[in-house]
Amino acid sequence: MKKRFTLLSVLTIASSLSFAQNFPTLNTMKMNPSKIALNTATETNGTITPKAGGDLIWENNFATTDPAWTMGNVAPGVQGAWQTGAYPTDMTDYMGAFPNGIAPMGTFNGVQYLLTASAANPVGLQNAYLESATIDLSAAAMVTVSWDQIYRRFNHDVTYVDVSTNNGTTWTSYQVNGSVTPNASAVKNTVNLNIPTASSTTCKIRFRWESLTADNDYGSGYGWAIDNVKITEGYLNNVGLLNLYSVVGSQELTYTRMPVAQAAVAGNISFGARVKNTGINAQDIVLKMTSGAYDQSSAAVNVTSLMVDTLEVVPANGFPVPSTIGTSTITGTLITGNTLAFTSDDAASLKLDVTNNIYAADSYDGTPASLSGSFTGWQNGVGDAEIGTYFEMFADASIGAIQIGIANVSTANQGQYIGKTVRGKIYEVEGGVATLLDASYEATVSASSFGNIVNAYMINQLPLEAGKLYLVTAAFSEGAEVPIAMAGTTIGGSVAGFNGGTITGLRASDEAANLVRCPVVRLDFTNYTGVEAIAAQYDLNVYPNPFSANTEVAFELKNDANVSINVTDITGRTVATVDSQMYTSGAHKVSVNGTNLTAGVYNCTITIGNNVITKRIVKK
Repeated sequence: MKKRFTLLSVLTIASSLSFAQNFPTLNTMKMNPSKIALNTATETNGTITPKAGGDLIWENNFATTDPAWTMGNVAPGVQGAWQTGAYPTDMTDYMGAFPNGIAPMGTFNGVQYLLTASAANPVGLQNAYLESATIDLSAAAMVTVSWDQIYRRFNHDVTYVDVSTNNGTTWTSYQVNGSVTPNASAVKNTVNLNIPTASSTTCKIRFRWESLTADNDYGSGYGWAIDNVKITEGYLNNVGLLNLYSVVGSQELTYTRMPVAQAAVAGNISFGARVKNTGINAQDIVLKMTSGAYDQSSAAVNVTSLMVDTLEVVPANGFPVPSTIGTSTITGTLITGNTLAFTSDDAASLKLDVTNNIYAADSYDGTPASLSGSFTGWQNGVGDAEIGTYFEMFADASIGAIQIGIANVSTANQGQYIGKTVRGKIYEVEGGVATLLDASYEATVSASSFGNIVNAYMINQLPLEAGKLYLVTAAFSEGAEVPIAMAGTTIGGSVAGFNGGTITGLRASDEAANLVRCPVVRLDFTNYTGVEAIAAQYDLNVYPNPFSANTEVAFELKNDANVSINVTDITGRTVATVDSQMYTSGAHKVSVNGTNLTAGVYNCTITIGNNVITKRIVKK
């Protein structure tokens, strides 16, 4: 019953561990494009830290004494042009400040075309470049081109560095920033690109921005600014860790959180890494995984100059999943027999939290900054959209709730989603067929949901069986679109949803062929049914629910008791109260005034003597 997808077939995989999940052919599709976000973007990757390199051959910081840059378009009739000089103000509003402030730099300001788009002034196709003067690179057969940048990706913009070894007659294109999440935070970093130059005396480089659609809502993009362009002599011995990933179980899935009952019998985590030889000499590369006393290595793989390959630590040598609650950090480091010129890009770490009850594959850590965009449907718009992650059960367990992340939408755009319902669904997957087990988990979006998790509860727990595979999704309820949060990446094949009744997986990113973005859809094995048993003792009911002005709490007491009512929003802030007072035995109704409450989801906590019951209520 292994769920084995074919998304990883582009990788070079050792026969001892396939990592090539082999489900019946899985349709893949990109998510719907997003409209431009009105809020200022958060910058990621911190401050720029230039990479120490080989001998400097050429540099340019756009100062007036530098050789001139040429601006142009690849094809006639396309829109836009690069500029040099100060960083545009509107780019600051949407992307944040460039670290060099108003210092001269090269920029392509794509956001201006979106801001002014209209029927009379449409967004057009763009394919603009910023080209250097001729550079003598006869001193090196391979060089590293580096530059400082700030870049915020939209839906259809692509960025390249083009290189010519014959003074601009022909060009070779290298896509950069392909793994940047669309419409998420601006990336501020230093990029290093290793390229062969054939020791040419007539080299040129150019930075190129291309937008692939002219749609007034989804075309163009935010922008790209570059500075401090350097070309250094290539390294003889150097490697880079492109991405590190882990899988566990017979289904070879990735998890960031595991309930302790599952972790205790899950077995060993195995590891894979995509690596690149960024030096001139071939390298025998080993992946070394460590965590506390754990220390295991992959077999060595010989990787020639500028080639990408895959290293693996097989399950027999994998990291045993801990059987106690806590966080494990496992670090992967690339080792070769040579002294490497630069080592800070040779290592990465993975984390696994063993929890009481939460099962997750995403990397959401409780802060909006850890989110990386949203799912708002499939690009062809077929069917009621839903998306989620696969979970293999290692031990029997029962679900109490599905946790669903809601994307961090700008304040100006929140109103269209508040009051809408998102539904959690659970499918059992066998032989490529997904059978719906339950679709009654629901949560309503409120103003405090954005950038947070909402809990879709189920009164009666649903039992799941060890050894079986389940797909857990977040779905739009009755076609009401809700932005489902994404956080981090996971191995291809771990994420899927439905698109017109067909199981559909996310298409992998441009630069990480084995990784896809991960939706925040989790299993919660907490038992919530005890609350309902207590409520039944008092024939407790809150009605109407949803309500427009007031709602009533009805209960029946067998004996006299003190009763109080406290209403809180989902952040825990008290918004309404009914003070404690003594009620005699018998039936009672207490009115709760919700006139001043905004539309959304609230928790109504009723305390009867020593018993506490919380009901979810919804203000329309």
